[in-house]
Amino acid sequence: MNKPVSKKFVQPPFLRTHIGHFLYRNPSLAIALGKFESSLLAIDENDRPIKSPIYINGLARSGSTILLELLSSHAGIATHRYEDFPFAITPWWWRRVISLSSSGGSKPQERAHQDGIMVTPHSPEAMEELVWMAFFPQLHDPNHSAVLTAESLNPEFEIFYRKHIIKILMLEKAQRYLAKGNYNTTRMGYLQRLFPEAKFIIPVRNPVTHIESLMRQHKLFSQDGGQNERVRMHMQAAGHYEFGPDRRPINVGNQEVTKAILQAWGSGEEVRGLALLWNDVYGFVHKQLSYQPDLKRATMVIRQEDYLADTAPVIRKLWDHCQLEADSKLLALFGERTKEKKEFSTSLSTKDIGIIHEITANTAALYGYDKLT
Repeated sequence: MNKPVSKKFVQPPFLRTHIGHFLYRNPSLAIALGKFESSLLAIDENDRPIKSPIYINGLARSGSTILLELLSSHAGIATHRYEDFPFAITPWWWRRVISLSSSGGSKPQERAHQDGIMVTPHSPEAMEELVWMAFFPQLHDPNHSAVLTAESLNPEFEIFYRKHIIKILMLEKAQRYLAKGNYNTTRMGYLQRLFPEAKFIIPVRNPVTHIESLMRQHKLFSQDGGQNERVRMHMQAAGHYEFGPDRRPINVGNQEVTKAILQAWGSGEEVRGLALLWNDVYGFVHKQLSYQPDLKRATMVIRQEDYLADTAPVIRKLWDHCQLEADSKLLALFGERTKEKKEFSTSLSTKDIGIIHEITANTAALYGYDKLT
């Protein structure tokens, strides 16, 4: 496995942003580079079957990062890293450059979300969205449904994507691929067709505390002044539209709901807009699992409150679902990490909680949230 990147080699944020945004604006070039890399490596997707990839989906701020860190720490698991940006679409070349240029480890720093999660360039991160955006330019356009089903077809992407996963597995000398991607929530049917043995993890959170967390992040990333444009460019290039100056709702096929979300945000009704989004996305997930038994068997829903309150049994079920061997050292490590994250109170007003209850109560009950406080 590659060495962590030294701080001396980490690109200045403005440089990463502009290179990333250039590739975002020129997807055909990014695709051509990725194909060229695969051809030089002589990767044949038929020579190396992709075994049971694992996908962590769900809305941002649902607890997906800690699940990503847990699973990526397991032996034999490969995933994208912070260091892959902005060249995630050519991971082999970029990691080789990093490996040759690094001279030591980086001191962990709190990530931009200011939520206490410490990261280094080698920490796992959601990066494969850059590949999806290059091939599906309308995925983040709220005027179009982002849903990809088992009937969706894009042969060029499917060949490219399989080879891309193989490169990540080769780089990390691993057997299983892991990806965290909030937007993969709308692609589970498509992904299951590509990989019938894939495993899906859906983290979910009480809508009251979840919405409050999303509001905090949106405020944090929506900075005033000159920072705003740089943040917008970086978020676009990285495929993150969950919050910040270019926030966009996920369109799961309900155009009227998506329109109502945009209208609510436009008029300053943050809570209403986010409640509509939470209800729409998790309602869509529940409906998918209800009507697709094979997908339901491949999916594990994890409530954040459950694994924070009693980590061990939830993590054991997670490993069993993903067909991974139990690891007592990892279990102890993540048990310690969750000790300080068991407070579920909210500072939202009674009025805001009432709005959330009105919009999300029926869907929340499907996930066992009978009381929204």
